[in-house]
This record gives sequence, structure tokens and C-alpha cells, in this order.
Amino acid sequence: MAQLLQLAGSDSVHWIELATQPRIFNDRARSIMQVESIWQNRQLFGEGQIIAVADSGLDTGDNATLSPDFAGRIVATQVFSTVVSDWGDNFAHDTHVAGSVAGAGVQSGANPAQDAYSGSFAGVAPRAGLVIQAFDALADGTIVGLDPDY
Repeated sequence: MAQLLQLAGSDSVHWIELATQPRIFNDRARSIMQVESIWQNRQLFGEGQIIAVADSGLDTGDNATLSPDFAGRIVATQVFSTVVSDWGDNFAHDTHVAGSVAGAGVQSGANPAQDAYSGSFAGVAPRAGLVIQAFDALADGTIVGLDPDY
């Protein structure tokens, strides 16, 4: 089925494309960056590294209920928001970003104890520690909690 874009007040067609169902392709980045070969040939999984992610927070924002993909690897948290007081992710964006960077892939079949991440949705550095810096946004998209010069 083709999707047609026609500008209001115009009789001409400006764009035609196939309408497709959205699909998740979050498992493609590692292959593009050739991460699997680094894991296999160099045994580099991010251990001993600390990655800071400044975004909308992470998962539940509570170490006791955190996803097993991040559990035990939160080094520090900081909340920049003046709207909320926890580091939970109210928009799911930071959780996605942190997962791509350092998710352990536990919920998608990885076995971190054996460094077996292939076939899962593990991030690039699944053993790295995480520093989560959470800010917030208003309904209009205005970011709350970061200095204007960021």
C-alpha cells in the first residue's frame, strides 16, 4: 500500500512511498560497528570502564527494582531536574541509550558470567559501570535541570 503526501491547497503530488509497519532494529548497531569481533578476538566487554549517560534517567530509578540488564553496575547517579527528585526514566529514552551503550542483554538471552552476549540485545560494553545523570523535560520539550550553556 502506498502512502501519498499532498500539500494542503496543492493539486500536485509531492511524495509517494510504501507504507510499512514500524519494526525494532536495535540489534543492528553492534554489527555495523563490528563489536562481535572485538568481543571474540580481544575479549573486551567494557570491564573496568565507566560510562556516563546524561539523559532522561534510567529504568525505575531504584537499584532494588532496576532491570537485570543494568543491575549491580550503577556507579553513581545525579539528578539535575528541578521537577522530579529521582533518576527514574520518565521518557524511556535514557534507558534505550544506556542499553545500547552498556546493557548486559540478560533479558534477551545473554549470559554475562560466560561472556556470552551474541544473539542478545546487549550493548557495546555490557560489563561497563554506569553513571546516570538525569534531567527532565516539560510537555513542550523544554529541558529542565541543565545549564543553558550545555
